[in-house]
Amino acid sequence: MTLHKRLVQIAVEEESAEGTAEALVDADATMAVYPDASYTSDIQKFKRDPARASLAKLRSVIGKQLAQLSWRCEFKGSGSVGTEPAWNDAILGCGFQKKTVSSIDIGAVSSGPFYPGETVNGGTSSATGRVVCEVENGDSVVHMIDVTGTWQSGETITGGTSGASATTSSTETADQGFAYVPDSSSPPSMTVARYMNGVRHLIHGARGNLSIPLTGGEPGFLQFAYQGVYNDPTDLALLSPTYETTVPPAFLNVALRLHGVDYSTEADFGDLSLDLGNTLTPLGGSGRAKGVKSFFIGGRDVTADIDPEMELVADHDFYGRASAGSVGYLCAKWGSSAGNILVIAAPTVEYGNPGDSDDGGIARLSLPLDICSESLDDIDDDLIIAMI
Repeated sequence: MTLHKRLVQIAVEEESAEGTAEALVDADATMAVYPDASYTSDIQKFKRDPARASLAKLRSVIGKQLAQLSWRCEFKGSGSVGTEPAWNDAILGCGFQKKTVSSIDIGAVSSGPFYPGETVNGGTSSATGRVVCEVENGDSVVHMIDVTGTWQSGETITGGTSGASATTSSTETADQGFAYVPDSSSPPSMTVARYMNGVRHLIHGARGNLSIPLTGGEPGFLQFAYQGVYNDPTDLALLSPTYETTVPPAFLNVALRLHGVDYSTEADFGDLSLDLGNTLTPLGGSGRAKGVKSFFIGGRDVTADIDPEMELVADHDFYGRASAGSVGYLCAKWGSSAGNILVIAAPTVEYGNPGDSDDGGIARLSLPLDICSESLDDIDDDLIIAMI
């Protein structure tokens, strides 16, 4: 039987017990993945070569049995602010935690904008929340996570970092989307499988890394690279999931601010990419039949790249800011339909070494970005990925 590479699905399910495979069902395979999904086994062997009257090697001893699964799906929302996106479980296994987004209506913003990730405070209610994405004068809604207290209509809301302020014109509305922020404590392990035209390749105890390439004029993608415990392939038919019907927004008309530059009005850029930079380490050892219980996220080094047009130093000093170690925030927001508006925000971003780039005669930069935390507090405040 000839197998068709394009007839492929990826199923992901959170494990109820670390390193114990889950039974996968139709509802676990709702991501519309692209046919370049790949599987690689990593069955380690000790090659026996004792000294004797022959140069031939003996049969190997089979050691640890690992495997990798990689795939990409469209970066899009579910189409409903109250429904998780299809990639929910996949991103949790890359070291994220899910938070529910609330919103509150506001009037004009003074001394703004509100910064992504900053804590805002209610002057009358003393309620608090963390801002999901930049809010400038003319915007009518603040999206928040980690809300405490009860927001009131008619009170003054103030940004703890930016000093921005606005008057609320509603009370809090809950369940207005989902935000994903890093989780340095205990993100869940996953069972992940590729179904390809009758064959299933499955790993369990799996965790992964996430990268997000965003190319101007194209839909964005979430690229997942998982490592887990090897399982022998089995002959199984494709699942019968109900896929999301939303169409991903093109990476166009992007509201992007980086280090104070508004790239929708003041300057231009083409592409943006992000990499979580997870360190994946096998967990467990010789007490396990396959030498591994699960994979452990031992660290992350979040980086990004962008290609802005070169500016006069008087307009924006890329090199000077890089050499001074200056920080600023990044916030990218695109899409226009509720439940399919996407946000990537990083409150603390440093420039790497800018490099020259030539875009058909237009002077651009190849600008690496280092995404970090400003605080020593026990809070994962370096990145926000949201669907609102």
